[in-house]
Amino acid sequence: MKKAVLVLCVILTGSWSFGQFAPPQSVAVSDDIFAIRNNPAGLAINGGFQFGAVAPLSSMSSDSLELYLGSGMGNSAAGYSVRFAGEYTIWRLANSVEVGPGTYFGYGIDLGQSFAPEYSVGMVFHPLEQLSIGVTAENFTATNDGLSQYRGGLAIRPFGNRLTVGVEGVYSYYPDLETDDWDAEAYLSTEFLDGIYLDGYYTYNTNTIGVGVGVNFGHHGLRATADIASDNLPDDIRGTGAYSYSGPYRRSVFMPERQTKWISMELNGALPEQSRRFSLFGGSRGRALTDIVMQIDEYSRRNDVAGLMIKLGSLEGGLPKYQEIRRALIRFRETGKKVYVYMNDAGNGSYYLASAADKAFLHPAGSLWLTGAASQLIYVKSLLQKLGINAEYVHIGEYKTAGDPLTRDSASTAELEQLNAYFDTFYDEFTGAIATGRDLLQDKVETLIDSGPYSASGAIDAGLIDSLLYEDEMKEYIESSDTSPKLIAEKKFRSEVQWNYDWDSMAEKKIAVVYAVGPIVPGKSSQSPFTGQMTMGSETIARAIKKAREDEQVKAIILRVDSPGGSALASDIIWREVKRSTEGDDAKPVLVSMSDVAASGGYYISMAADTILANQGTVTGSIGVLAGTVDISELLETVGVNTQVIKRGENADFLSPTREMTEKEREKLYNVISEIYDTFISKASDGRGIPVDSVDQLGRGRIYSGSDALSKGLVDELGGLYEAVAIAKDLAGISKMETTMDYYPKFEMGLMDLLQTSIVSSWSKQLSPASQQYLKQLETSKILSREQVLYLATHLPVWKDWE
Repeated sequence: MKKAVLVLCVILTGSWSFGQFAPPQSVAVSDDIFAIRNNPAGLAINGGFQFGAVAPLSSMSSDSLELYLGSGMGNSAAGYSVRFAGEYTIWRLANSVEVGPGTYFGYGIDLGQSFAPEYSVGMVFHPLEQLSIGVTAENFTATNDGLSQYRGGLAIRPFGNRLTVGVEGVYSYYPDLETDDWDAEAYLSTEFLDGIYLDGYYTYNTNTIGVGVGVNFGHHGLRATADIASDNLPDDIRGTGAYSYSGPYRRSVFMPERQTKWISMELNGALPEQSRRFSLFGGSRGRALTDIVMQIDEYSRRNDVAGLMIKLGSLEGGLPKYQEIRRALIRFRETGKKVYVYMNDAGNGSYYLASAADKAFLHPAGSLWLTGAASQLIYVKSLLQKLGINAEYVHIGEYKTAGDPLTRDSASTAELEQLNAYFDTFYDEFTGAIATGRDLLQDKVETLIDSGPYSASGAIDAGLIDSLLYEDEMKEYIESSDTSPKLIAEKKFRSEVQWNYDWDSMAEKKIAVVYAVGPIVPGKSSQSPFTGQMTMGSETIARAIKKAREDEQVKAIILRVDSPGGSALASDIIWREVKRSTEGDDAKPVLVSMSDVAASGGYYISMAADTILANQGTVTGSIGVLAGTVDISELLETVGVNTQVIKRGENADFLSPTREMTEKEREKLYNVISEIYDTFISKASDGRGIPVDSVDQLGRGRIYSGSDALSKGLVDELGGLYEAVAIAKDLAGISKMETTMDYYPKFEMGLMDLLQTSIVSSWSKQLSPASQQYLKQLETSKILSREQVLYLATHLPVWKDWE
């Protein structure tokens, strides 16, 4: 192989002395630095910093050298070239922009001594992933009586990005001679081995046949082309030699991609569904769960990645979020790659993830707080009564206990029944996963948990940790392997941009992910000024679903739900938009991916979807309704506040906070929420294909784990967002490995939002996890005071690892 490369290099080097002149790149495939001259539209396709040099390989050419320099970021790029043509020096300034999916526009301006500027424009279209069309108009104003040339090219890739075949039509007009002509050209380019190119071309008018060879060395490349047959040979021979540098890394002949890189990936903080807003004062925003899972799966597909070294910090989230990350690590390992996890200290959630790794490492002075799961139920009825406050709620279903913390002093029998059922499933999944990952019996894991927490040495003795190392020793440990791997920080690894060989299609098929997160309220989504908690506004989410449905490129919609419910009205508004997306002329597959919680109103907005997926530990169900009020009349009397009501209409002060609810009002309120409950179970029956009576038996406000919900028919499959995307691709007929995801809603941030979220983030991170959770419960309680609600007050484990 190396000998073949050396021969190619000798050929290329020799070509600088006696080679021939080759035709320009096709306007349909020009996507590197030489697009500045051939078709400026292609400059933005790959972007990054690029440099190039082209020299003629014919002593009869008046051109001596042409230099190129360009740079791009995002969807635009700019560059310039300088051409030394005999006694003239000609400059070209070029700009390029992606004006739409798979569609690029560019223009060039030629400047030089003693002549007016000449203008050129170009377009590149990718109607399909296998088809590219390009057009250019060079000097279309015929300035300086110079040649005006128009090109239209078409290229196809029938077998992937290593073989390209194209044809091109050329119209040339010569103003000084007042004549024109037509020509046609054909091209073939192949990269049969990494970094080795073989090209061929044919020009119709002169019957010219030419060949080219080239080699790439990652960022550097050499190419040369020559005519081998022509009607004009040897009088009009053509040829060039070219050197190019590109910031994006190309396939290399000397350095084919090998699995030598280990990525150092740090996971710390909260696990939000969406990337959180910027924090001016440095508050911890957490890394979005979707980003983590999708990034691990991308690394599993990279040929140059051998393993992951994950440094686990203090993570916060429910079991389902950990389950999705854990499954991503398992998928990564199933490709034959390694996963190591390093922890300074470890709690339940961190160790649950670490148990999926090949090896788990702990700081020598660290500790392992593997202690199991617990939830502390807090009831404040007696406290409120001492303050002169009395809460009263009417609910449908004995399991609808969202108001119990305010109206009881202890848990009801129904509450204990459903919570214990959930904890049984939760704990079984937790201990079973650890047992599988560490090759232990599940009973042994339960015994080890009952003996926790552990010091670092104790964790080693118990067989829960593989080795004690300092963080700086991890690099030496990994790089001492016989395969000579290299540990690279994830940020640095992701900054190494790869050359984009594939054509992004104008007809690209996308999957929309709509994040439905937080308590459900009427109106627009918002963020709490105290805790940073998001609320799910019916107007915002319904509009996002509608926009995704009306986007012709979106072929499937995934509603990602993490919500305990909220307003019945707001839930129904969102349900309606989901229902509309599953039927009619613009219907498309709609899936629901449930995160930590999708209960009560969270389940209501989900039940019209075509397919519902839940994680094993997802809290779902809670099909029920409650409503009520808080009577503060005794408190007002105690502090000396008197109230007097003037009203017109018997029920004008219905649910007044300054008096106790009457029996008649209780009856009216019960009738109202009964109708809502009937609507709830009727729509659930329709969406899930279960008889109404059966839904009622499953309902009554009862919660279920994802596993139990599957057995009851409330969900269709177990899985997270990754599995939902796979199903959506199948339903939408998308075969591409890397699918384009479009995320909704798209929040805009103003200055006040920036200041608010920054202050909140800095303030709230000083609070304990329990304090933050209580504040969120207080915030959502205002929903209960003003709406007929479909809501679940959760008393379930939310892990924040011990620090």
